[in-house]
Amino acid sequence: MTRLFYENLDGPETHRPDILRRFAWDHLRPMFKYLKIAKRSMENSAWYIEWNPISHTELRQIFEESLVEIAHKSSTDEIYQDVGSQERNKFLVQALNADGYWVHLTEHVEATWVENILEQFIDSEIVYDVPAPFRRENKIQIISRLEVADAILLERKPQVTNNGERLLYLRPNTVNLRRQMEAIWTLQDKPHPTQRGLYRLLENKNHAQWEPVPKIKPKS
Repeated sequence: MTRLFYENLDGPETHRPDILRRFAWDHLRPMFKYLKIAKRSMENSAWYIEWNPISHTELRQIFEESLVEIAHKSSTDEIYQDVGSQERNKFLVQALNADGYWVHLTEHVEATWVENILEQFIDSEIVYDVPAPFRRENKIQIISRLEVADAILLERKPQVTNNGERLLYLRPNTVNLRRQMEAIWTLQDKPHPTQRGLYRLLENKNHAQWEPVPKIKPKS
């Protein structure tokens, strides 16, 4: 199928589309490999934080002892602010009755180099309980958060590692790298006639056919 795309670059006049395809692969593969390694490196250095279960009794104690402002973001992105005991108690009832699993976050001793890592996790919408490669089945949605307690409400209980560690991970933003990889893959496997000039740069100079450059008479 890929060969047909190369044959269609110049129509019947395409010179050895199989060789042009090989040239394209040889020139584009190093960049694709570099982006793949960069993406894997970013995911392997993902931020992580330690979690511990927090009971309803502990949550209630924090609410009763704290009079500071509490931000609660629901799944509809509405913001609720605790400005008094009535609102605080209302949110407490909702928190205790909510479906999910409350956890308390603490900085891991080996991840203290990240500035404001607690805020990064509390402000997130999605966390993972298994490190890279990040899979859909390991994704956990954050339903709510309690900033004064460094606590978040997860849609389910996270997994515990084999050595007993309780860790949550933030997936790094690799969208730009992934799109660059997709663009290189498209150039390699699905060339388009509008990109013919680019592929001439990949051809053998003895076979590349460039449009003639008009002679420009210099001004005297």
